[in-house]
Amino acid sequence: MHSSLSSPRKLTRHAVARMSQRGYTTHDIELIRLFGSPVRDGVLVTRADIDALTRDLQRLKRIEGTLLVEAEGMAVTIYRTSRTRRRRLQYEEHRTLGSTSTRVSFRSTEAHSHG
Repeated sequence: MHSSLSSPRKLTRHAVARMSQRGYTTHDIELIRLFGSPVRDGVLVTRADIDALTRDLQRLKRIEGTLLVEAEGMAVTIYRTSRTRRRRLQYEEHRTLGSTSTRVSFRSTEAHSHG
C-alpha cells in the first residue's frame, strides 16, 4: 500500500500543542495542505474543496483498473486491465518496491481548482 500524502513539514511547538488540544493529527494537517484552498492567513478546507474531492473520487472509482503507460514523461497508451493483469502488476510492484514505495497523489495542489 502507498501513502498519498506529501512529506511532513516542520511544526512549531505552538502548532503541536494546539493540534493536541483540538484533536488534529499530522495526517489532518497534510490533508488540509493537499486539498484546502489558500486564503490570506493559511489554508482553509471549504465545502467546495470537499465537493471537488468527492467528484474526483467518483471519477477515480470509474477508472479503477485502468493502466496509463508512460515513457519519458509522456502518455503512450491507456486501457482497462483484466483482473489477472491487475493482480500481476500489483504483485510485481509489491515484490519490486516492497514497503518503501510511495504513491503520488492523484491530484496535485496546483491542479486543485474550484469553479
